[in-house]
Order: sequence, then structure tokens, then C-alpha cells
Amino acid sequence: MRVLHIDDEPDFADLTAVYLERAMDSFSVDTAMRADEVITDRPQDTYDCIISDYDMPGMNGLEFLERIREDAPKLPFILYTGKGSEEIAAEAISAGVTDYIQKEPGTSQYTVLANRVQNAVEARRDELQVTRGHRAMNAAWDGISTLDDEGRFTYLNDAYAATFGYERDELLGEHWQKIHSAESLKTVDDEILPAVNENGTWTGETLLERADGTQFIGEHTVASIENDGSVCVVRDRTDREELDKQLRHERERFRLLVDAVENYALFLLGPDGLIQSWNAGAKQITQYEESDILGEHFSTFHTEKQVADGIPEQLLREAGDCGKATDRGLRVRKDGSTFWADVTITELRENGDSRGFAKVVKDITEEIERERLQATAERYREKLYEVTNDTDRRFEQRLVDVLELGVEYLAVDQGHLVAIDPKAGTHEIIATSGEPSLTAPGDITSLSETYCRRTVESDGLLSVYNAEQQGLGDDPAYQRYGIGCYLGAKIEVDGELFGTVCFVARDSRSGQFRQDEQAFVELLTRWLKYELSRRDGQIQWPLKP
Repeated sequence: MRVLHIDDEPDFADLTAVYLERAMDSFSVDTAMRADEVITDRPQDTYDCIISDYDMPGMNGLEFLERIREDAPKLPFILYTGKGSEEIAAEAISAGVTDYIQKEPGTSQYTVLANRVQNAVEARRDELQVTRGHRAMNAAWDGISTLDDEGRFTYLNDAYAATFGYERDELLGEHWQKIHSAESLKTVDDEILPAVNENGTWTGETLLERADGTQFIGEHTVASIENDGSVCVVRDRTDREELDKQLRHERERFRLLVDAVENYALFLLGPDGLIQSWNAGAKQITQYEESDILGEHFSTFHTEKQVADGIPEQLLREAGDCGKATDRGLRVRKDGSTFWADVTITELRENGDSRGFAKVVKDITEEIERERLQATAERYREKLYEVTNDTDRRFEQRLVDVLELGVEYLAVDQGHLVAIDPKAGTHEIIATSGEPSLTAPGDITSLSETYCRRTVESDGLLSVYNAEQQGLGDDPAYQRYGIGCYLGAKIEVDGELFGTVCFVARDSRSGQFRQDEQAFVELLTRWLKYELSRRDGQIQWPLKP
């Protein structure tokens, strides 16, 4: 206990402190000479008890008491003075002093003072404990009441009063029989009271009665308080059953919702990281059946390197420390293939204790691939811009570089610029880049044996990704040259057909040319149209050193 003793005689104050600390090992006593100097430090926030003299300079003991009582009306305050009178004692009591002791010669007075301090502080602590208990009970959802030895209500919280349809004041002082049905009175006499007397407590169900006369079955607990009556806790089982029914319904709805989600893996982990639940999305993303994965550690989805680096444990630690952990990285499916995942692990806590983790996984492989393709497209557009704007080099040199860029970007065998004579029906290779065995500059063939005849007839790009699947297996271009995929654009100069720019490969593609790939060819084509228009369609070929 921390005690402050204020007396304008420092020797007496120090002596009193020594005796008090000897009398009670739990005491820690500080001293001061003037009340007006310590009041600014708010001693009421620091000490369990204040002992003060009456007659002191600057501020006397009663004035000091009044200042303390302004915001600490229950702090133990003992007026310990050598200037005693009935008038001072009366004023002290009116001001709310805890105790009044007159100084006397001898050391026995210190034992009396120590006992008074201890009693005052313990009484205040008991009072605070009761107050806190009442506040807690007032906030409780269950109905709580206390009864004296005669069975009359001495306290009840709002939930208890509401359970029976009364105001609190209507039940305080009333006997417990007021809320029992005639049927339950026999249960009280025959079962409840004997059990409480013998065991100190009883728990069961009783038929209780509300203020309006309606009856309900209550979950009822009665416990004796030593030498001070009993405490009762009541819950309306009807409300509890309805609440439990609603909770079960909501839990089932939530479970069905989670199970139905296919775009996200949603599952629970124990505190040790073992998988405790599974949903349809988790199965679809990871390929694991529920029976295969329950009870396994979630590190099953991590790569060998991630496991060796301790990534799974790091994620659990972070979720435990911060409440949540997020990660983006590769994860492993049942068949060993990998996918990109966005992962969130959230700690689940109940009453301050960790109950495990909820894990949400989204497959972002397509998103990562889109980002990669966008970055690639941007990189090749920048390269195309650099090559086409390098005016220090001849057009013919830039043309070959542009075709080479297209071959590399589209992952095809060859790119070439073609001149077409529609009257003669000829197809002449002007420039190439890539695999030389397909065609070479100067090769002239019949336009009817090429895909270019289809290109010049179309308004936009001609895209062939799989000749056979697209019904072109009998096309002469496929029959003669074995061209499985083709992307070409028509080139007109001043309104007249010049030819085409094409990118070809013997092997088919797995899917259509992407939009970014087609956009690249369109940009390249516009540049060729511009440059050829400037030269009236004339190109110096073959290149001269």
C-alpha cells in the first residue's frame, strides 16, 4: 500500500513513516511538509491513503481534504492532528474524512494509525471490487441477481429484470418466490435448497414466471455466498434455443456459401498449420480431394525451396504477431505443376486465445501472365519505335530489323515483305528475316498458291493459327509450303495495292494470335505504308554495302 503522510514537522513525519512501515510490511510511506505543494502533483492518482496534519502553512488539512474530495470522493483520508477539537472533528466529518485520529505521546498510537490505514484501504478495495463486479454483471447478457439470507433480492442486473418483465426497482427487496411458478416452488424446496446447502451450488431447469403471468423454462444456477446469501444466474431457454437455431442456420448458410465458392480456396488451419476444412475452390485450384488433404500441413502447397527457406512458418508467425499475413508467389498443385497465388492468412482468436487461422488463396496465374504479356508488348513496341525512327540507317536496313523483331515477338519461323502483281497473279519476296529455307528474296510464285491471296481480299489482318483446324488443310499454301500459322496485312501505296507483310511458321499455334501481337503487326504495317509512299513503292534491293 502506498501512503502519503503530510506534516509540517519533518522529524515527526519521518518517525511516523518508520513506525508505520515496521507495523505493516506492505506499507510504503512517503512524507511531505506542505499540502499546497503536493496538491499540484495529484496525490489522489498515486496513493492508496493520505494521512494529513491539520494545522499547516499555506493550506490546512481540511482545505487539503476538500481539494482531494473534488475528484476522489472515496480515497481513504485520515486527519492525524495534535490540534484536536470537536469543531475540527465535525468539519472533517462533513468534508468526508475517512477517519480522525488525535496525536498522542508514546509509540502505541502508530499501531492504531497503521490499523486504521489498513482497514480503510482494504474497505475501499472491497468496495471497488464490488463496484467492478456490479458493472460486469450489469453488462452481462445472462440474468444475474444476489439474495440475502432471507431470500430477498439485494441486487439484479438489467438482463435479470428484463427476463422476468420487471423494472429492477420492482424486484429489489422482494422474495425470490415472486418469480417462481407454483410448480417450481416444490422444486426449490425439494431439490435446489438442499443441493445448495450441501454442495454450495445447483444447476438445472425450473419453470419460472414473468410479470405478465406467462411462464418459461429457465436455465438456472444458484450458488451460495459464504455468510452472505446466494447468487443466481438465469437464462431463458426459449430465447437460447431460438438463438442456437439461428446460429446453426447462419453457420450452415455460411458453410454452403464457402463450399460453393470456386474462384477462391477457403479453408481453416489449426494453430499448428494443419488443414481442418476444405471447399470446392480449394479442390479446383490445388486438385486435392478433401479426403486427401485434411490433416496435412499447409506447406504441402509450397515449393521445396520455400519449405527449405521456412516460408510457411514465417507466414504463420506473421499472422500470429500482426493478425494477418499476405504473400504472392508460386504454389504447387497435386500433380506437381505450379501456379501463381495471392495468399492471405488471418489469425482466429477467441477470448484472447488463438484458435488457428483462416487461409484464402486466389489463383492469379492468368493475371501474372497478362502482366507479363503486357510488359513484353510494351518492350517490343519500344524496340519497334527505336528501329523505325533510326533515320541514320537506310530504310532497307531498318526493314530487315523490323521483320526480325516481328519474328522474335510472334515466335514464328519467318517474316517477309511481298510485292504482288494482281494482273500477272504473281507473288514476289522482297525482303525476309528468319528461317531462310522457307523463302528467299527474289522468289516468285503464283499468288493463288499463297495465303496472301486471302490477305489482299480482306479488309484487315488475316490470321491463321491452325490451318487444319480452321478448314485450310486443302489450301494450296498449306499443301505446297506446309504453313501451319500465318499473320499478314495488306499494304497499299497511294490507293494502289503494293503487296503484303507476313509472318509465317510451319507449326500451328495452340490459339489465336493475341490482340497485342496483331496490334504490333498493324503498327509495323502503317510504318511500311508511310515509308513506301515516300519512295513511290521503290526499294533498293538487294542491299548494297
